[in-house]
Amino acid sequence: MWFAAYDDPRFVPVVVGTTAISMLAFAVFAAPMTWIAARDPLSLRRFRIQSRRPREQQLVASSIARWLGNNLFLLGLVVAAWPLLAMSNLRLDAPPSALVAVAQVVAFIYVDDFLYYGVHRGLHSPFLYRHVHSVHHTILTPWAVTGHFMHPIEFALTGALALLPATLLGVHVSVLWAWVVWRQWEATEGHSGYDFPYSPSHLFPGSDGARHHDAHHARVKGNYAGFFAYVDGLFGTFARGYVRGKKLE
Repeated sequence: MWFAAYDDPRFVPVVVGTTAISMLAFAVFAAPMTWIAARDPLSLRRFRIQSRRPREQQLVASSIARWLGNNLFLLGLVVAAWPLLAMSNLRLDAPPSALVAVAQVVAFIYVDDFLYYGVHRGLHSPFLYRHVHSVHHTILTPWAVTGHFMHPIEFALTGALALLPATLLGVHVSVLWAWVVWRQWEATEGHSGYDFPYSPSHLFPGSDGARHHDAHHARVKGNYAGFFAYVDGLFGTFARGYVRGKKLE
């Protein structure tokens, strides 16, 4: 019965398809944003978040290796967990209306950011920080390619968190894919080192765009939510010197 779950027609699109789309989306988003950070064009410097020039980056090759390794690790875990995931109501039937799909993705954006706060703050406990999260904090001045530069356990936790609301709600696979693409945009933008005013992340009330997470890398402590400053405001955990909408001093 356990192995029969792999005959489920949802297995390939949900597990393999979602992984492929996630990896492709990150590559498409991160490549040009990393090029911008590497070139540091004068015309875009006004959008650079940190006043210091992006340092000569030694993490590009290792970030690509982490991106590949972490995604393969997560794929293996999801394949192993598929008999449990198959019990969900993830769907392949007719997709929902555009309005419903957008509403579901927007809900996931807010729910994920709130839940991420708790997971991320937990990763800053002494044991987990020393053995897991410190890998990601090798990065002080982020480049987009470093968005997946983290310990496999942290990557798996982040991935599981992203899958949780979609799995519990039992959305159509197209909605899951749309959500995953957006999540990879967040991973890219949050580590790009730039805050562009026309970024779609600024369309969401409460979002401070890339500035919020960039301040976390600069200060290490505080700003545990991804993009939404109000979450850290609720718990009194703003990073030192962080003011929403302003560059970090």
